Amino acid sequence: MTIFSWTFPGGKLLDKIVVKGTAAGGGKGNFSEDETEHRITVPAGKRWLLFSAFALIDANATLSVKVYNSSDQCIATIGASGATTGMLSFPDAGADGELRSGVYPLPLKAGDYIATVFGANQAATAYVGAVILEIDV
Repeated sequence: MTIFSWTFPGGKLLDKIVVKGTAAGGGKGNFSEDETEHRITVPAGKRWLLFSAFALIDANATLSVKVYNSSDQCIATIGASGATTGMLSFPDAGADGELRSGVYPLPLKAGDYIATVFGANQAATAYVGAVILEIDV
């Protein structure tokens, strides 16, 4: 006899959103790396299941969304776009090499991070984010 069981890992559903904001003297605002890049990092003692990522581009630019392990090696390309403005959500049906819907959620361990990189500086209303299920380990 075969037994089939639906399982759900529990955890806390998060929508991590970071608005670029502004910084005195042309600093990085609220982005973690520089004027064009922000990282969303899995904290110690947690695992994440990544369901989607999104970004609002408010100054015409390209966009790349990738996942890296704690050793800064790219483990997944979630999405990319040509120069545009507006709201973008991933996963999408992007170019070859990008993840497709159906492979989510993507499991991440402590220290892994989602890097969102804009091709040009963004104004204060730009933001990046992800929908994540966070699980204690």
